[in-house]
Amino acid sequence: MLLTQCQPKPRAQYKLIFDGHSIVNNFDGKFRGTVTTLFEQHLRARGSNVGVDTVNFAKGGQTTVDMIADEATEIFPAYDPALKNVFVVWEGYNHPRKDSTVTGRQTYEAVKRYCQNLRQKYPKAFIVVGTPPADKYRGPDKNYNPPLKTTAARLDSCALLLRAARAKREPWLSSLADVRAIQANDPQQPALSKDGVHPTQVAINKYIAPCFEAAIEEALYGTPQPSLN
Repeated sequence: MLLTQCQPKPRAQYKLIFDGHSIVNNFDGKFRGTVTTLFEQHLRARGSNVGVDTVNFAKGGQTTVDMIADEATEIFPAYDPALKNVFVVWEGYNHPRKDSTVTGRQTYEAVKRYCQNLRQKYPKAFIVVGTPPADKYRGPDKNYNPPLKTTAARLDSCALLLRAARAKREPWLSSLADVRAIQANDPQQPALSKDGVHPTQVAINKYIAPCFEAAIEEALYGTPQPSLN
């Protein structure tokens, strides 16, 4: 009788710590798992057979203000000083959606404050931030929700995040995942979103996860992202 030896799991050298809204919380697709798998594949391609730990604190409907309130009790303790820690932050959508008086500048400043808290607590951490999707992601098709009134706020916050990323002088921002690219790829296809807001696994696999994984590589290794240069 042949006994198959199980390969030991590689010792972790990296930790991905996710926080954000319902998309990060796997609303309609496995965002965290897909990003992590891509990152592991690229590590192996670099000749590095190491493990990656992950933890996800995202919640459906969560705003950046909620995230700041939970930061000290939930996010800070997740940091592992023995590993290279990458905080993956994606919000800026629910904040103005739940309060229509919130401006683009306020949306941006809330994300910035959350990340500044991380940087102050853990100077050696890497911080990856995603741009909030704009309403171009919400099509006029009857299967999609109508455009929200907060388009301008999210577009303004996107512009501010892009400016910060291109300046490369903001210590709270290691790299930016510019997820607006999905909007240029016919987002009204039902295969990409069932409601015009939440991406399906197809959209995550094809557009969103590669975008975030590229941002993680830029943060860790300085690999440039063409869309931000």
